[in-house]
Amino acid sequence: IIFWYRLSHTVITPLQTLETFSSKITGREITSITEDTAPALLARTRSDQIGRLAAALSEMGRQYLITDDQLDQQTGRLEAILESMDAGLILENMDGKVLYCNRQASDWLGNDPAEIIGRFAINEIQNLTGSKKNAQLDEFLGSSAEEMIEISRSRPDGKTQDLSLNRFKVKDGRGKIIGTGQIWQDVTNYQEMDRMKSALLSTVSHELRTPLTSIIGYSDSLMDTEIEWDKTKRERFIWRINSESRRLKMMIESLLDFTRLEGGRIEILMRPCDLNNLIIDVLDSMELEEAARFELDLHNELPQASGDHERLRTVIRNLFENALKYGAPNQNILISTETDLQNRAVVFSVKDGGTDLRNIDGQKLFEPFYRVDSGYSRSSNGVGLGLAICRGFINAHGGEIWFDSDHQGTEFKFSLPILQAKEEING
Repeated sequence: IIFWYRLSHTVITPLQTLETFSSKITGREITSITEDTAPALLARTRSDQIGRLAAALSEMGRQYLITDDQLDQQTGRLEAILESMDAGLILENMDGKVLYCNRQASDWLGNDPAEIIGRFAINEIQNLTGSKKNAQLDEFLGSSAEEMIEISRSRPDGKTQDLSLNRFKVKDGRGKIIGTGQIWQDVTNYQEMDRMKSALLSTVSHELRTPLTSIIGYSDSLMDTEIEWDKTKRERFIWRINSESRRLKMMIESLLDFTRLEGGRIEILMRPCDLNNLIIDVLDSMELEEAARFELDLHNELPQASGDHERLRTVIRNLFENALKYGAPNQNILISTETDLQNRAVVFSVKDGGTDLRNIDGQKLFEPFYRVDSGYSRSSNGVGLGLAICRGFINAHGGEIWFDSDHQGTEFKFSLPILQAKEEING
């Protein structure tokens, strides 16, 4: 009896204690190991094999907890990275159910990630396009191959969003496929750039060809030695060549200005300027027939602004051209300036009696290559960059540009900060 008691007390019970401790470690029930933990106590009080086993098990437990803590930290860092991605990420198991959905994907789906997990991924992806039919998407969803497609969908604000869906296989450390994943990327800006490039090439090839054709045609006529042109016709041909050359020059300048604005390379030479004088300069450079249509109401004591004279002339000229193109042909165009004391700004305005633009998106109107269909519009000369350049130049001056419209026509306005006393001294 004494033998069995000593055996139980010195061998069996300690081994049972160590077994229980080992089970708790593997079950992740132990969160810390101190000097009072059972293996540590045994290691201090026993110097035999059981004591050495207890010490080894205690050390193994400490290493396990360190490794487990590092794993939690790594998992936390990985999750933080995935949650901060601009792209959407969906991970699904072999049954096609969502195992993980990051913040961006859940935002596009309009649901909380917890609600998406456990659902079939194919249904969630179909929700991206709503009820809109898409044969390419149906083919993508019906396949399990690694591939990429692009789809368009309507966002809650009504704007179009282009998404790239890229499917990939998820494998374990031995290379076995354990599920699939999808990365969703917003490629709207890239698609818009492609559309702009296409529009630019199409518009430029047409618009530049027209004046070039006229220049070549009239110059060939003048060079024809077999025909004796009278003085009046020669002068008319030369005038046409000069006019088309200037038109071509303005188109090229518009393209250069646009590329500089898009590339952020525009230079603004700020100096004191009188907005009224700039308006008169632009009118003096126009043909008499066109200039005669403008009616002036300029503020006599308009404060000076600060700006780049040449850039502002371009803005004013573009707005004049826009009013001539889309205004009612038999109505005068009103040009006015005023002071906005509340916002410490000078305000320019050009008002035509043409198209009602109340149904037009105000931001879209200032986008490159956007054109308005108008019954008053004359021939659609130009490359469709006038208003986009106006917005870019005015924003670069720290000003604002906008329009008001009703059934009587449209009024474009821009404002520039009033020149401060310190700026005037420096200028």
